[in-house]
Amino acid sequence: MDNLQFHSDLSRLIEILPPKVTKHIKDGLLDDVIELVLDLGRLPEIRHSSSKIDYLGQENIDNEDLCYITSRIPEFTNDNRSGIEGTLHRISAIRNRQGKVVGLTCRIGRVVTGTINCIKDIVLQNKSILFLGRPGVGKTTNILNLAGIIEQLQKKVLIIDLDLYGGGIATYLNRTYDSSIFHISFDIINNRYEDIHKYTIQIDDYIDIIASPIDPRDANKIDAKTIEDIINSATLNYDFVLIDTNHALNDINLTTLSLVDEILFFTTNDLLDLKNMKSLISIFNNLKIKNYKLL
Repeated sequence: MDNLQFHSDLSRLIEILPPKVTKHIKDGLLDDVIELVLDLGRLPEIRHSSSKIDYLGQENIDNEDLCYITSRIPEFTNDNRSGIEGTLHRISAIRNRQGKVVGLTCRIGRVVTGTINCIKDIVLQNKSILFLGRPGVGKTTNILNLAGIIEQLQKKVLIIDLDLYGGGIATYLNRTYDSSIFHISFDIINNRYEDIHKYTIQIDDYIDIIASPIDPRDANKIDAKTIEDIINSATLNYDFVLIDTNHALNDINLTTLSLVDEILFFTTNDLLDLKNMKSLISIFNNLKIKNYKLL
């Protein structure tokens, strides 16, 4: 882990921020940043992986600041997400009842080098792999890189975005979509499910995606009992299934843990991450789960 290099391409993010915010960004301040929060009428915040919050200056965010940012990024999708082209950074908008943007959260996407060679052999020896960890540790980046490796082998791979509240793989790849994992679950419950390909986003001849819910409120409506049907159907129709999720041990994630061939838990050397890792290992041991690797 000590030899991993984290590259965030933060300069591209800083370029879209208003000058009154960027003038307070000092060298090293963004090294462990998870997200920047800019809410109307509040001070701009930097949230670190250690849970520490720094404020950028003493001037509250106004409408002009929000317009400055939104004019420099692609239009928001139906689920109020956007990004910065050529990077893994993603930006979520909060709107009021009139549809006006009143807040922006810029989540940092990191390209993590040094892990692909470690996990490539693990992945290629298994059919279904769960990528587990908090936001910003490199899960999505590694999934997309591995999907590219699998594609070079001319194998079919399905990526399932099971980060139900904060997932954004489709957004990373600039894909809009009408169907998501919520729709599969809903149709299974109502005996209307037929073919998994009806719900996938085709990236190319070898890579498909099942997106996270378009509306995050639909995440609460997904029945954990349908996850087994979804994963079983995926493994029947694809050579490899890569699942991206967060580190919350809810019913859906616990069900997924019991179904996959391999679990890859991504973490950092941050004290809070190490504490969470220790707790997770204890839970794995209690559940007699042994097919996991720590990265």
